Amino acid sequence: MKDNNKNDDIIYMDEDSYKRWLIEIENLKWEKSVANLERSKVCKRGTDIAWDNAEFNELERYISVLDDSIKSRELFLDKVIIVKRKNIDGVVDFGDVLRLNISDEFGDEEIIVKLVGDTHYKDVYTEISCNSLIGALIYGKKIGTKVSYKINGMDCFIEILEKIDLDEEKKKGITKKLIKDNNL
Repeated sequence: MKDNNKNDDIIYMDEDSYKRWLIEIENLKWEKSVANLERSKVCKRGTDIAWDNAEFNELERYISVLDDSIKSRELFLDKVIIVKRKNIDGVVDFGDVLRLNISDEFGDEEIIVKLVGDTHYKDVYTEISCNSLIGALIYGKKIGTKVSYKINGMDCFIEILEKIDLDEEKKKGITKKLIKDNNL
């Protein structure tokens, strides 16, 4: 039975992610206006009964899909809480690149990830949304913390090994090595 706790519906985003989300909504609205214009043109050049026109019908379906997408994205905004970076040394925050050790009964694996407010932003690192299971477990935790979770009854663990300083990494030329090591 689902808990009616309002916190279940909260979605955390950083300011950049929120702005990208708003831009995506505006792009969908623009796309819809273009489709509406095309539908109007098809109607004018088509048969007397536009709804018998296959091209018109296809545009109607496409506009309906765009409408649904716009509405769902706008409803999503009601659940968003914008979180600002805290920049506390040794604490996991939005935008941090982290080296994690993930372990389960089958073994250990080290990965490098970037904690983001959404996963629409593409970077050279594997992105983990703070709203995902792993993202929620590590956000706000101190470096060195080990957290656990269960998947299909199996105990799994994540240890936050380090926060990678991107400025220092660039100075040393490590970025290319990290990308190569992570097959990114």
